[in-house]
Amino acid sequence: MSVNQDWSDVRVNELCDRVRQIAYDLHVYLGTGYLEKIYENGLLHRLAKAGIRCEKQVPVQVFDDDQFC
Repeated sequence: MSVNQDWSDVRVNELCDRVRQIAYDLHVYLGTGYLEKIYENGLLHRLAKAGIRCEKQVPVQVFDDDQFC
């Protein structure tokens, strides 16, 4: 999907459902007890396999009161 594509509520919900299912499947596969980095890498790998483009730990600016943090 390109950045300029129209994102209707239905498409956003479908994407969220896919990501949620992939994350759940990974959790079932790995179980508990690993470092967060293991789950992060596994999720990125599975999302890429599913054709969902993603990036690791992208910085995001947050606006708080009167300035960006």
